[in-house]
Amino acid sequence: MFLVSVLIFSCKEVENKVTIVNDLKNQIDSVLVFGNRKCNPLVFRSIVPDKPVIGYLKNCTIKDGDGSYGVEVYYNNKVIKKGFGYYTNGWMHFEKLEIIITEDANIVVNQK
Repeated sequence: MFLVSVLIFSCKEVENKVTIVNDLKNQIDSVLVFGNRKCNPLVFRSIVPDKPVIGYLKNCTIKDGDGSYGVEVYYNNKVIKKGFGYYTNGWMHFEKLEIIITEDANIVVNQK
C-alpha cells in the first residue's frame, strides 16, 4: 500500500504558488517566471502597483535535468532579469514564491 501511495503521489503534477508584488510607481507590462527553460513560463500581464497577483508555476519534468529559476520583468521598454533557486529533475524545492519588484527596479525573491 505504501509503495502504491508513493507511486501515485510521485506522478502527480504539482503547482507552486507564485505571488508578484509591484512596488514600482508604474504598471508592469509583464513578468515571466521560468523553471525549466524547455517548458512554458508562468506569465503575468498588466500588473499595477500595490495590487499583488497570484499564479501557479507547474513542475515541468520535460527533459528532466537540474537548473535554476529565472524572472524577467518588462516595463517602460526595459527588461530586468534575475536567476534564483534550484530544481532537481524538474522538481521544485519550494511551495510558495513571493517576487517583489522594488521601487528602484530590483527583483527580490522570497522562497517558502
